[in-house]
Amino acid sequence: MGATALNVSTFGTGQQQRANNVYAETTFVCPSYWLAEAFTNNDRVGWKYQYSVIPAQHGSDQNAYLGPALPNQGPDFARAFMTIWGNFITQNDPSIPADIAAGA
Repeated sequence: MGATALNVSTFGTGQQQRANNVYAETTFVCPSYWLAEAFTNNDRVGWKYQYSVIPAQHGSDQNAYLGPALPNQGPDFARAFMTIWGNFITQNDPSIPADIAAGA
């Protein structure tokens, strides 16, 4: 068996990780989709992102968009993430060009 969410977590493996995944999906992931969809209407667009750089601890995404980037957040990733946040703040659209997304 290859790498799965049940055997590569830094926080738990096996049944513990399965319980963590169920909790995360029901508490955070699904509601984020529902909220983004609920706010997307009448000329409004809702956006969401999921930060999954291992280990994706609560708040560890802040280093990616505020700096300095952590060792597990390469310079191309940090540039893309900072551009996403900057575009969202200044243009209300987090989209980035393909060359930045590809790490160029």
